[in-house]
Amino acid sequence: MDPMVQGAHKLFGDVGAVRAWTYLDRSEPDKKVLAGCPLSSQTDLAGSPPVGEPTMAVMLVTYDLLQPGRDYKPLHDWLKKFTYCKGLESVWLLDTQWTAAQIRDELKKLVDPNDRVFVCRLQGNWASLRYSCADWLNDAKRSW
Repeated sequence: MDPMVQGAHKLFGDVGAVRAWTYLDRSEPDKKVLAGCPLSSQTDLAGSPPVGEPTMAVMLVTYDLLQPGRDYKPLHDWLKKFTYCKGLESVWLLDTQWTAAQIRDELKKLVDPNDRVFVCRLQGNWASLRYSCADWLNDAKRSW
């Protein structure tokens, strides 16, 4: 099993807790979507929520940025456009109307060809240990 998929299984246990997840490994372009529901690829490049997506969701974004010394500030700046919490080194939680595929497609423009990106929609079923985003996730403002 692919290490990123194994990592997702460790994070989520039963993948039933994840409604839609998208995986990008640019070294294998045909492996873009491993599982999930049909997702739109329309994106408003101005940074506003995508057209036709009225439902807010908490999305988990994680990545392996493999190019040493590379400036990933544009990637981080793009993620900071959302209501977010970053509680682990390469893991961001976004409260957004964007789908997993839409987020992945935008991140694809900001990472190197050998980098890996994983995006999934979280449901309300999660657990943590000393995780700094736990209060953020428990906040009544979160969109499940």
